[in-house]
Amino acid sequence: MIRRLAHALATLLVGSTLAFAQGTPEVDRAMAFRQAARDHRAAGWLDGYLAALLGSNHSATQPEVSRLLRDVAAADDRTAVERLLSKGAALPGASLAVEVAAAEAGWQPGKAISAEGATRLIRALPRTGIDTGRPHRVEAAEPPEAYRSWIHHEQFVNEKVSDRRYFADLGQNDVPRELDPVNGARYRLGHIEIPLEEVGLASAPNRAEITDQVIVTRGGRKFVRFFVHPLAEPYYKELIDRYGIEYRYMAAPSSSPRSLLIWDPTHARAPPLVVKTSLPVEVGELRRVIPEDKVRRGVGNSAMIAEAVARGELPRHIYMAETLGILPPGKSGAGMIVRELPADFARGEWLPGFALTSKDPQRPGDSRLVRMIKTSRADPRRFVSERVLRPYLEGYASLALGQGLIGEPHQQNVLFEVGSDGMPTGRVMFRDLDSYKVDVESRARRGLTLRPMDDALRPTKIFKTAKGEDYYETSYGTYVKRDVGYLLWQGLRRDFPAITEAWVHSEMDRIMAGQVERHLGLKPDLASGAELDLAGLVKEWRRRQVVEAERAAAAATPEARGLPDQRTLRSEFKRLDFNYRVQWVDRALTRRTIRPNEKFVLHDGAIEWRIGGRAAAFAFLEPSWADKDFYRGVPHPRKAPDAERLAAFYAPFDRELARAIRDANHGVTDGIVETLRRRVVDPMRRAPPAARPGPKGPTDPARPEDPARRPRPRARGRG
Repeated sequence: MIRRLAHALATLLVGSTLAFAQGTPEVDRAMAFRQAARDHRAAGWLDGYLAALLGSNHSATQPEVSRLLRDVAAADDRTAVERLLSKGAALPGASLAVEVAAAEAGWQPGKAISAEGATRLIRALPRTGIDTGRPHRVEAAEPPEAYRSWIHHEQFVNEKVSDRRYFADLGQNDVPRELDPVNGARYRLGHIEIPLEEVGLASAPNRAEITDQVIVTRGGRKFVRFFVHPLAEPYYKELIDRYGIEYRYMAAPSSSPRSLLIWDPTHARAPPLVVKTSLPVEVGELRRVIPEDKVRRGVGNSAMIAEAVARGELPRHIYMAETLGILPPGKSGAGMIVRELPADFARGEWLPGFALTSKDPQRPGDSRLVRMIKTSRADPRRFVSERVLRPYLEGYASLALGQGLIGEPHQQNVLFEVGSDGMPTGRVMFRDLDSYKVDVESRARRGLTLRPMDDALRPTKIFKTAKGEDYYETSYGTYVKRDVGYLLWQGLRRDFPAITEAWVHSEMDRIMAGQVERHLGLKPDLASGAELDLAGLVKEWRRRQVVEAERAAAAATPEARGLPDQRTLRSEFKRLDFNYRVQWVDRALTRRTIRPNEKFVLHDGAIEWRIGGRAAAFAFLEPSWADKDFYRGVPHPRKAPDAERLAAFYAPFDRELARAIRDANHGVTDGIVETLRRRVVDPMRRAPPAARPGPKGPTDPARPEDPARRPRPRARGRG
């Protein structure tokens, strides 16, 4: 009865201030709320209800409105309610708060109020946070149960240690206390629904149940939900004013205040997802907005790993996929990335690297890794080597050496699975794919696709491909040895003195030497005591691959294998260079007057200019769906590709991909190939031009006579 009455009352319009004092519908709504508070006899119901309605810290964010509702609930009679409403008539949002309170009178502990009610209140009540003098609204709601252990470890089991010789102080953080992960932040996350045709969209193979929460249909038209961190609402004010903002989702930050686990509390069956939002404040000495290059690089790298998984070259659990990248109109320098948690993530226990050696405030005593070693009764060095370092480095090598994807797998970006026995299972997962650089030459030498880079107008800028050629030393030397290695020996040395910095580094080199032999066929010499030179070994492997390729080419001409002739490839390379789609590997080769054994080689997504058995440059093809609209809107329009010629470039590799997937799946190709095509190629082909990927193009209209005359682009900063 109370629910029906509250629902009927909630449909009435909010009256004027005068009506407050004259016993109009506002008083009736207040009486319905008062009656509901009396009907719910459970202890603490009113406190929990106000927390759901106004936020768990309502006494600090909305003290006047909170006090008014509490007084109404305790009022003796209708006259007392009228008197309270009359006094509160001047409070901004008070009338609306009473209306929503009556409409949500059926609230039960553990539930959230409706998205509509939360949106109306948050938009109408006095602003909190963002320099208002009041803290941001926070919630008491917990994530779905299967994800609570993970979030707990992300937020609380987090005593990051950092070698100051290589890393800045991690303590600097301009995020307010109530939104900081270390304080267990929970809050409503606003999203703006923007027409699909107005955003920049990058996509990789994805799970429909995740994507369907981000790309929605209204009245036959598609919209993208662009999620906005509370601290970023002033930054996106123009978009909010134009499209509005809704507060449907709850959010809990991971160890990073901008990477959020989000879930819809009103739809229990909708799987949670992780959203990396732009955060226009400083964290760790960097302003954490997500520029276009990181948005597209993360999604492109995810697509390349998805293909490797489809080929059977990588396990499905090895990465946290970044399947959607959104660039809102007018804010291409501050986008959003959607990450998918693997389907089996909720069925196991995954710990971020730092949680292995950090103390759990809910479980006093040893760290998790110390307890594991003591429980196993194994030799500490052997346990760390075989149960932690080996699976971590094997996964790292599979991506870096096997796939040419070199990342920043530090203690925050790697997760370890723990089994039901409390021990590591040997499965690891890597995240933050937007930090991974692509070794274009290594992928080309392995015959791996470069197509995800083809989608961008400036792939050399978007993917920072020049960095990928020489990023191994930074990746392995700094993020692996001097971050994860530092974490381990610092966290274990007191309990196990045999685990020293020198031992951890030498053991890492020993394990990685085996991975070099496995992936590159080279046997490093560690007898001299020098550190493993991973970058030098990769360069030597590339050199040998070219020598072998030259020998094979002597026996079969490109024309005999059905590939375009040299004249066609040269012409395309020059056109692509004019379109700013070239990564220069060795410009000195192109400046020589005599260029011995010069040739152009077609790879899956790129054309290589090879001189004297060495790579001089790679030119990235346009995507297979490119047409005259691909370069539309670019200053000084580029030269569009010929559709028939472009199809011929991709055709040989389409057949090889299908064959590889068939061989890896015992003759079954239907499903995997179709999924890759349906979820990547077809949606982008159907997308309107404004939604297709690609930043604003170059501004230099001059066309060089020779590719060698173009100055090499400079990479900007760290990814």
